[in-house]
Amino acid sequence: MKTPFNTLVSPFNQAPFSIGNWTPYSLFASGEEGGWYDPSSLATLFQDSSKTTPVASTGDPTGAVEDRTGNTNDLLQAVSAARPTYTVDGSYKLLDFDGIDDALGVTFPDLGTDATVASVNEGEITILEDQTISGAYSTPTDNWHGLVVLDRALTTPEAANLIKYFQTKSPVTYGAIRTRMNVVCLNAVDVFIYDTSTDSDG
Repeated sequence: MKTPFNTLVSPFNQAPFSIGNWTPYSLFASGEEGGWYDPSSLATLFQDSSKTTPVASTGDPTGAVEDRTGNTNDLLQAVSAARPTYTVDGSYKLLDFDGIDDALGVTFPDLGTDATVASVNEGEITILEDQTISGAYSTPTDNWHGLVVLDRALTTPEAANLIKYFQTKSPVTYGAIRTRMNVVCLNAVDVFIYDTSTDSDG
């Protein structure tokens, strides 16, 4: 029997949980540090690093992306020639990096050695765990549709919700990568996360 579209099931504990109106903002509900960056939120994008000129349409340079968590860890690029381009691809929005010198950066407080970096591009969702982040940080440059940096590990339900949320921001429908010895299966209906560390084989 098919699992309903808005229900995520993890074999880790066999407990279903619903994405509902879930957004990455909930990951920061207990005062966590980090940032959430969303190119689909046009009001958070600016053409210049001083945030005086809003991004208005596809093709505009992006010199600042405001942090949607309220932590004010905004992404900035002061060099005009090194700014990614805001791009609308059908119903999806992304930041298009030229692969040469385009970059966005932020100076984080010390996020420790257990940080999580999650992003989505056209082809896949990636969740990198056990990251050490402190001070200057440069974002991925793989034309991402969404990015979350968090000062702790994700729970299994949080990871599944984040994957399903990212799936709404990008054309990606199959495939997700999560480190820390997890197998993730993603399709148009379900997200399954299996913790291989519980296997006797390791």
